[in-house]
Amino acid sequence: MKNGNMDEQYIRECISTASVGTQYGEFPFGALVLFDGRVISKRHNESLHQKQVYRHAEMLALIDAQKILTPDELSQSTLYSSVEPCPMCSFAIQELNIRRVVFGLRSPVMGGYTKWPVLQDRQINDIFPKSFGRPPDIEPDILKEEVIRGWREWNEEKWLKFVAKGVFVE
Repeated sequence: MKNGNMDEQYIRECISTASVGTQYGEFPFGALVLFDGRVISKRHNESLHQKQVYRHAEMLALIDAQKILTPDELSQSTLYSSVEPCPMCSFAIQELNIRRVVFGLRSPVMGGYTKWPVLQDRQINDIFPKSFGRPPDIEPDILKEEVIRGWREWNEEKWLKFVAKGVFVE
């Protein structure tokens, strides 16, 4: 399977996972970690339901993956996310040396790639090469329209408010 088709398959899985989280009152964020063609971990946001701000889908998927994969395996892994990881999640991605990050929807207000360039920050990698390796390869805007459709189906009114504030761009 070519990367493009594979990326679309896993972004669809993130969208589906995100919709599960909405059943618990969460915003529709979903993420997974892929290693060697296998989904190692898959999570949706839990920050509202669990009342813990750090429980983003990406963080939870990375925490679960760390329990299963070695550091070398993590450095060969891909993180898929329905929405661009925030700076907090992006820093963890950098520190774990995740090889690739693929996401569907950019966030010009909160994104760790579009707004805050944490994912492409080379300075930290140059200063601490053993701890941070190199910045991940980034594949943005994969199935962006399907991610938007999922947000609209979840709550059209909230989606439009996010767009009006510039959090997301259609």
